[in-house]
Amino acid sequence: MTGYHIVDRRQFGRTPFTVEAIIESDIEVAVGMVENISVKGLYMRLLTGDPIPLQKRVRIDLYLPGSSDYLRILRLRARIIRVDENGMAVQFGPMPLETAAKLQTIITFMNEGQNIDASDYAKYAEG
Repeated sequence: MTGYHIVDRRQFGRTPFTVEAIIESDIEVAVGMVENISVKGLYMRLLTGDPIPLQKRVRIDLYLPGSSDYLRILRLRARIIRVDENGMAVQFGPMPLETAAKLQTIITFMNEGQNIDASDYAKYAEG
């Protein structure tokens, strides 16, 4: 039998997660909807703007969906690791422990209370 075996190199599972996001580099801005998130990164479907080039360092702001006041729930630093016809994937950079804890809370909630090992988050927290 011939065929290809695709290996998923992700260390952490992705969690479906739909929130509005703005990704900014030093000169580019892209607006979209996050489709999934993990402790290490996220994928955003692009709504407006052009994709930001690969390897660019960016700031990501996540907002509550439908919030008229655009209530920001999280701000993260990241870099673009994949661009496709629909959007972009980012890998998070080091983050303050408070931000890592907030991210953990969001992912735990979205996983309907599944236990997530806090040591996974400690690997990516500054400090």
